Order: sequence, then C-alpha cells, then structure tokens
Amino acid sequence: MNRINGEELRRCLQDLEDKLVIVEGKKDTKSLKSLGVKNIMQLGGKPLAEFTFHVSKYTDSNRSQEVEEVVILTDFDSEGRKLAARLEYLFEKHKVAVNKRLRRKFMKFGKNRIEDFKEGDIYGKVSSNFNKVRGKGHDKGQRNS
Repeated sequence: MNRINGEELRRCLQDLEDKLVIVEGKKDTKSLKSLGVKNIMQLGGKPLAEFTFHVSKYTDSNRSQEVEEVVILTDFDSEGRKLAARLEYLFEKHKVAVNKRLRRKFMKFGKNRIEDFKEGDIYGKVSSNFNKVRGKGHDKGQRNS
C-alpha cells in the first residue's frame, strides 16, 4: 500500500470545503466525514439523470445560490471511472461544473476506493510497538543501548 503524505491530503481536503462532493455510498460518506468533509451527497442507487437534476437544483443551507461546482469522488476502479464520466456528462448538461483536478489529486494517493481513506492518513499512524523494548537475546539485567 502506498504511503499517503498527510500534508498533501490536508490540502486536498481544504480544497473540498466549499464544494459539494458526490460519492457512491454510505461507507464513502462515513470515511470522508471522518476526515472533516461536510458537503457530501451520495448516489444511493438513484437514477443518475434524476440525481444530477436534483443536485443542480440543490441549495446548501450555507449558500443562497444553487450548486455551481461539484467534485465526483466515486471509486477509482474501472466501474467508478465509468460512473464518474457519466455523472460528469450529466452535470455539464445541467450547467454544473465538475472539478476534475481534485478527483485526479485524490487518485494520486494510490487508493482504489474512497472508503479506504481514514483519519490516520492525515495524522500518521503510531505503531503498537512504539514503546516496547527490543532487547531479545540480552540478559534481563543488562542495559540495552
């Protein structure tokens, strides 16, 4: 598994703050919320044409205007890429801009699924062996250096 640069991920998450993020399901939503992303809508099995129309008319409680730009964070496997391309086409028909740059940035982290992004990716992981002494083979009375 590729090691994620926490600082780079933080910058990407900051770029998501003022945008509506589109994800496939509940696990993706949960994962992004754990990272601090707030404006998330999930497909949840709705017909894509109906979903994109609904999103184009959606007004966020923090804004007085309709959505102008979305970020599509479907999975990065072949099915997810096809879904993203279809959504992109439909959003552009409804005059909603799709931020492809942020999707590409998330793809560079080397994960195939959005649900694989975890809070530990930002702050780093502390090994469970961090405080254990590695003095195997030495007498217990000897000091390890």
